[in-house]
Amino acid sequence: MLTQITIWLKERGAASVAELALHFETDSAAMEGMLQMLERKGKIEKIGGGKCAACKGCAMVNPTDAAIFKAV
Repeated sequence: MLTQITIWLKERGAASVAELALHFETDSAAMEGMLQMLERKGKIEKIGGGKCAACKGCAMVNPTDAAIFKAV
């Protein structure tokens, strides 16, 4: 699945943890672990996150789910 995540990010450009979890039908915690592994390997990088695009953070958005990653 790690290769599939990297390919999907290359095709899409960037995505949040929540978007990736939804697309790959897994929970956010599992996706976060996979993304951390890919980031350590230098395959992807975190380019933003913790907040949605419409605000400066709130109780409605889990900061982990809002983290945005892209393929390197």
